[in-house]
Amino acid sequence: MKRLTDRWGFMRVSAAALIAVVALGVTASYWPTFEPFKKDMDCARFSRVFLMGLSVANPDYYVNYHLEPAAECDESSFAGSMRIGISPRLPESGLTGSPMLYATIRQDSPEVIDVPRLEPWKLTEALIAFGDETAEARNREVIELLRGLNAFKFHVQAVIELENPLNEEEVRGLHDIGIGEVALFSPGDGRKPIGWPFPYPCTVGVFDLCGDKESKSRVGEFRRWVSMLRPEDAPALEEFGLDLSNLQRRAQDGLIYGFTINNTAEAVTALAKNPKVRSVRVIEITPSGS
Repeated sequence: MKRLTDRWGFMRVSAAALIAVVALGVTASYWPTFEPFKKDMDCARFSRVFLMGLSVANPDYYVNYHLEPAAECDESSFAGSMRIGISPRLPESGLTGSPMLYATIRQDSPEVIDVPRLEPWKLTEALIAFGDETAEARNREVIELLRGLNAFKFHVQAVIELENPLNEEEVRGLHDIGIGEVALFSPGDGRKPIGWPFPYPCTVGVFDLCGDKESKSRVGEFRRWVSMLRPEDAPALEEFGLDLSNLQRRAQDGLIYGFTINNTAEAVTALAKNPKVRSVRVIEITPSGS
């Protein structure tokens, strides 16, 4: 059961003002009273299923990596909830600059899961259109849009859809997915595609995305996460709109359908001209360093 939480209002207001509005709304209306129950997940599995499930299902948002869950993950006191930070993937902000909502993922009972509801914004709309075969590819328009910017330093946020899904090595030949960007492991099919964020730092909650080895493989990290999921995790994953069998199929295929990019106008223009790219959807253009 999903519970309505605060809504993002992506107007041009200051980060401080937005945080104040969101925080006020949380204080006023979000927190219900919970009856204690015998938890059926330890903290590590809770991080793996709930926190990563939220992140994978929502490529348009950061699930903040900088919170310190050590006290909450003391197994002697862990009570089936974890405080997290959520922020939209605004183009110029990276991991730390977006206005952030502090919320809680909580398992109210063995049958009821309370998760934040994330409101759609421009990146969400582009991701939902991802994979729509009826959508007109407008790469020429993107090239024209960015042409006058190439002599200046501008930061472009865009969603890149590939003509055909590619393996990771082939994608690296186009673009090396980096910090603040997301690999997309499925077509959208009218909903947000499965996303895997660049793991920096490597932990979400207490789940280590990178494992014990140093790796720059988004596919390897995604496969490792999926391999750790259990059949009994399927109902929890469904709360985020994720299907366990689909995750397993995408992990086995190891194909990338596209990615989000935060880069220069030149880099995005080059992708728009590449025949391996079906479409480029520009989300926002900002002066570098703004």
